[in-house]
Amino acid sequence: MFQRRMAMAVLAAACAAATTPAVCAENYPSRPIRLIVPYAPGGPVDVIGRLVAQTLGEVAGHNVYVDNKPGGSGTVGTLAAIHAQPDGYTLLIGSTATISILPSLKADVGYDPLRDLIPISVVATGVHIFAVNPKVPVDDMKSFIDYARKQSMPLAAAAGGAGTPDDLALYLLEREAGIAFQHVPYKGTGPAIADVAAGHVPVVAADASALLPFLEAGRLKPLGIASLQRNPLVPNVPTLDEQGLKGVQSGGWFGVFAPAGTPPEIVQTLSSKLAAQLARPEVHARMQSAGVLPVITDASSAAARVRAETDKWRTLIRSANLRLD
Repeated sequence: MFQRRMAMAVLAAACAAATTPAVCAENYPSRPIRLIVPYAPGGPVDVIGRLVAQTLGEVAGHNVYVDNKPGGSGTVGTLAAIHAQPDGYTLLIGSTATISILPSLKADVGYDPLRDLIPISVVATGVHIFAVNPKVPVDDMKSFIDYARKQSMPLAAAAGGAGTPDDLALYLLEREAGIAFQHVPYKGTGPAIADVAAGHVPVVAADASALLPFLEAGRLKPLGIASLQRNPLVPNVPTLDEQGLKGVQSGGWFGVFAPAGTPPEIVQTLSSKLAAQLARPEVHARMQSAGVLPVITDASSAAARVRAETDKWRTLIRSANLRLD
C-alpha cells in the first residue's frame, strides 16, 4: 500500500512539473474524475450527467462522480468548471441552455463557451414538439398556422421559462411560420405543460420526453416535431419539415466539456472512450429510457456542432431582440 501511494505521489509530481502535457496524458486517468452538473439533482441535465458518469466510469478505470452545482440558470456550475485546473479531472455537462443560449441572452453571464471550454463529445439530443389542448380546432401544423393567423390577438403560448430552449422554439416557429405568440413563461416545463392540458393556454413547446405522457393519455394533441426525421419515441408525430416548414429543427442537446487548456491527448482519450461506450446497445437503451437519443461524436465534430448550434440561436436571439438583463 505504501509503495503504491509513493508511486502515485511521484506520478502526480511528475505531472505537475511536466513541461509537456503528454507526460500526464500517457497515464490518464490516475484518479477519480469530477463531472460538474450545473443544475440541481433530478432534472434532465442531471439525468444525462449521471448516465455519462456511469458510462465513462465503466471504461475510465476510476470513478466518475457527479458534482451538482446549481444556480444562475446553470452559470454557477459552468463557471466552476471553467475555472478548474485543466488537467482532465474536472469535466462539465453542458447543454443548449448554458452553452448556446445564455451567453447571447445575458451580457453578464461571465464566460464565452467557445473560448473557455473544449467540447469532448455531444452525447445526446432531445427534440421539441409543438402541442395544443385537444379542444383547439386544429389537427396539424398547417391548420394551426392558419388558425393562428385568423386570430385578432396573438395566441398565448406556454414554455418552461423565458429564454429557455422551449421558449426559443416558439420564437423559431413564429419566424418560420409567419405568426405571432403572446409568450407565457412558467417556472418549469411541468407547469407549462399542465396549464395547456388544463385548457388555460392553447399551445406549448416542450421536449418530447416531457410531453410523451400527456400525448399518450390524450391530454394534449401533437402538431409536429421539430426535426428532419421522425423520432422513434413518437413515431406517429409528423415532422415540421414534412409539413412544409423545411429545415426547421429545434431541440436540446447535451455534451461533455473540459476547461480550456486541457491537453489535447486527454481530450482525445475521453472522446474515444465515450464514443466506444455510446455505441453499445445497452447504453443506447439507457439514453432512450431517459427520453433522449444518443449521439456519437469525436471531439472535432462535437466542436463543429456546438459552434453551429451557438450561431443558430445567437442569430435568432438577435433578430428577435431578446435579452434577459
